[in-house]
Amino acid sequence: MRRRGFTLVELVVAMALAVIVGAVAVQAGTLISAALDRQKKLAPAEIDTRLLEDFLFEEVQEAGGGLVRPWSAVVVDDNCVASAGLPACAGGDRVRVFTPHPTASTCTITAKSATTLTSTAIDTNGDGSVDACCPAVNGMANTVVALTDPNDTLKIEYYHAGAAATSTASCTLALQNSGVAVVGMPLSTLPSYASAELSTGTVAIYAVDTTSHELRRFEDTNHDNTWSASEWSTIAPRVFDLQAALGYDGAPADGVINDAASTTDEWVGNVAADALPTGVVGSQLRLVRFAVVVGTPLSGNAAQSIRLLNRSTGVGAANFFVKGAVASTYLRNVFIFDQ
Repeated sequence: MRRRGFTLVELVVAMALAVIVGAVAVQAGTLISAALDRQKKLAPAEIDTRLLEDFLFEEVQEAGGGLVRPWSAVVVDDNCVASAGLPACAGGDRVRVFTPHPTASTCTITAKSATTLTSTAIDTNGDGSVDACCPAVNGMANTVVALTDPNDTLKIEYYHAGAAATSTASCTLALQNSGVAVVGMPLSTLPSYASAELSTGTVAIYAVDTTSHELRRFEDTNHDNTWSASEWSTIAPRVFDLQAALGYDGAPADGVINDAASTTDEWVGNVAADALPTGVVGSQLRLVRFAVVVGTPLSGNAAQSIRLLNRSTGVGAANFFVKGAVASTYLRNVFIFDQ
């Protein structure tokens, strides 16, 4: 029996098929490698987005304490209006979080003038007689102080305090910014409370610097009522936007915070021209929503345009891949207070 070999035509066809299969395999390998390389480059944006949201959640969840209720301790400056000493945010939001001093006692305010708060004198040594001024003992001089009405905890004012008198006969606390809008303080005029409680603490301000694309945290660490560049710290790089919205359980108060992407739902800041829904009060704040846009360098990538929550214009930059994410968090200690 004679064995037949391959003909020349069959060899040529086989070699051609081998070349084609090899070329396809090489091309597939190249595409897979490019895809993996791209995913590797994009991964930091995904990771940083989640880490950044986790950080902001922790900061807001711990807001408030004592007589400063959590729903009064979080303030959102929508669209970052101009404020002396703070960088413009170009459509982003500023988030201010008040945290009371962990050990300082609150002080009862009995009278107010245009520039001072008169406080109670207290007994510090237990001998039955007053011997010290409450704000002075609790270190309220030259700090941020929060003034709240014990009969209506929705009301809160933040001030930068000046000198505190130490004599029981003149137990007063001077205010550096009475009647004047001060950077970092959301309100500026003395309220007409019949009585009030005073707490000392700090206000941390979070905002995106549009020049460096950094999320920054500001705190008046030297308590001089002046907001200097040295008091900004970088929380995260390559952040292109920060947006925040507040969710209220009040229209109706049924344990569900309705989000209809409208100006009449229970969210403030989730759409343009938003406002507090009719019938809702500040103490019904339950959720804070964050939207962040984080980027990672990607040469040749066209500028993207991402708009989250109520931002009016998109953000992005050439040669960057930007990733946006939106998530909400409950105010952790909100339910320990009676309303």
